[in-house]
Amino acid sequence: GWIQQNWESAQQLFERALALDPEFGVAYAALSEVHGRMHWFRRDFTQARVEAQREAAEAALRVDPGSPEAHMAMGLWHYWGRRDYAAAIAEFDIAGLPNDAWLASVIGFVHRRMGNWEAVHAAFERAAELDPRAAEVFHDLGGDSYLTTRRFADAVQAYNRALELAPDLEIAALRKGQTYALWRGSLGTPPAGLTRLPREEPSWALQLFLWEGNA
Repeated sequence: GWIQQNWESAQQLFERALALDPEFGVAYAALSEVHGRMHWFRRDFTQARVEAQREAAEAALRVDPGSPEAHMAMGLWHYWGRRDYAAAIAEFDIAGLPNDAWLASVIGFVHRRMGNWEAVHAAFERAAELDPRAAEVFHDLGGDSYLTTRRFADAVQAYNRALELAPDLEIAALRKGQTYALWRGSLGTPPAGLTRLPREEPSWALQLFLWEGNA
């Protein structure tokens, strides 16, 4: 659910791991991803955070140039830190990992930025097959992509699956409400949980009024 406290805790633990073992390449890669998430999702929207993401990814490659995780981290820096989607895809291709659900997901996210919708939906199906219990795969890569392409019934199905897996994933309930508003012109009763607004997203309260037609 993109909770900042979780990412801050992860950052501290990865940094502790690296203090214990400065040659722990996978920890550098994971730390790079945390820095990227903090910037991309606007928890720390500073250039310093982007540089920290790059430095950790480069450290992962320096420690183990053949590491799939290191190339994945570098791909995420190209994606989140530079908006260079072609370079991101190139790094993800080097990483390989055909059975990694997260890699399938980020490839889908990059293709979504590029407007390659068939590739996006294919990536979602692959990621869901590889990790059928990943709630955010169903909510974000699945539901949000179907919503954007106006495949409303598919979007609702994906959001429902996300909420079955994680009932407290409030943003999935909100997106489901948005889908009904665009699809049927009303929030209706199915999107239960719309009153549980994400603590870090107070703007959703305004969005709910908008969807309800309450100027």
